[in-house]
Amino acid sequence: MEISELTFEYFLHGYDAELERSRALDSKTANLMGFTSVLSGLMIPFSAIAEGELHAVLESHPILSLCVKLLFILAVLLLFAALVCFYLSSRVRRYKQMLRYTKEDIAKWDETGEAKVREMLTERLQRFWQDNKDQNDNKAAWTQQGFLLLMLGGGAVVLSVCGIIAASIMAA
Repeated sequence: MEISELTFEYFLHGYDAELERSRALDSKTANLMGFTSVLSGLMIPFSAIAEGELHAVLESHPILSLCVKLLFILAVLLLFAALVCFYLSSRVRRYKQMLRYTKEDIAKWDETGEAKVREMLTERLQRFWQDNKDQNDNKAAWTQQGFLLLMLGGGAVVLSVCGIIAASIMAA
């Protein structure tokens, strides 16, 4: 196998790997966005409990009540920020696709010669691979930031629910 053929195959494999990475990142981001939405939705019943049945109990412990309210506000802000990051990750879409060539382009290649055509295609593949890698790195950075915010928001939710449970135990 010639070096030019080997190089072409190498860049073609890398290009294909970045396209697969893009699909995997899209799937991961969508799953995390769904989980964040579900977690945000679960906060509504807990806030209703804290403001409804346990309101008197929480108000009898002002520091605990303030902590629960602040943690809920923090959780909402963090989960909203996570959703924004996941949305921004899903908006990364400037991938380079393989070019389509016309019959006239291909006819010109006969005059150029196989080695020159392979070199031209290899250069384009290398450039497309690097562009797609940069796009995927950007997408992965947004997803990673969103995941960090999701974990922090989930921690705030857990702490606030623990505060509600502690208040209900104190009331018993």
